[in-house]
Amino acid sequence: MLETILSNVDLGSIILTALTAVLGWLGATIKKIYNEKVKNETIRNIISDCVNYVEQKSKNEEIKNKYEMAKDKAINILNSKGIQVSEDEIDLLIESFVNGLKKEV
Repeated sequence: MLETILSNVDLGSIILTALTAVLGWLGATIKKIYNEKVKNETIRNIISDCVNYVEQKSKNEEIKNKYEMAKDKAINILNSKGIQVSEDEIDLLIESFVNGLKKEV
């Protein structure tokens, strides 16, 4: 019985099917990693842009709470792009970016 089954099975087809499955999984994994990297870079760019915007705007007018303004702008932009980020992560990124600005001066 086993001989009959094995004689009807083409080893090349089995290898090709397994290879297709492995390559499909590999492609999906690479896509997931790439998308996460792009998302993180987008978040950082938005935070950076918002902080720079508030800094520039504060040169021409008084802004009572620049931090909150940058945070609100960032949350609005991120939400409009469908990117969900925790407030803690936004806080951390804003603080990190502002700290970087202070070091440049």
